[in-house]
Amino acid sequence: MKAKALDLEKKMATLARSFPCMAKAPGAKLWDSNAFDHWAYDAPISRCELVTVRFLLAVWDRDFNWKCSRFDLMDAMSIWDEQHRAAFLAWARDP
Repeated sequence: MKAKALDLEKKMATLARSFPCMAKAPGAKLWDSNAFDHWAYDAPISRCELVTVRFLLAVWDRDFNWKCSRFDLMDAMSIWDEQHRAAFLAWARDP
């Protein structure tokens, strides 16, 4: 079971790094959902970073009440540039 959890964390870190704005985000190199949530809630980050963190946390656990709020696809699509939309669409084709 522990190996499966580590594999899932590795996939989440890879997904996070596929979004350009997440390159230096805490929790992106080694997946850490709590670090992402705290960063998005407490730090002054861009709107693009915020919607991306919300997306990643929704993928990780869509039912958890994250501090940084819930993901809104329409909001994200209006904010993400072509590279971010491409990262999202790549995930959507093969979640």
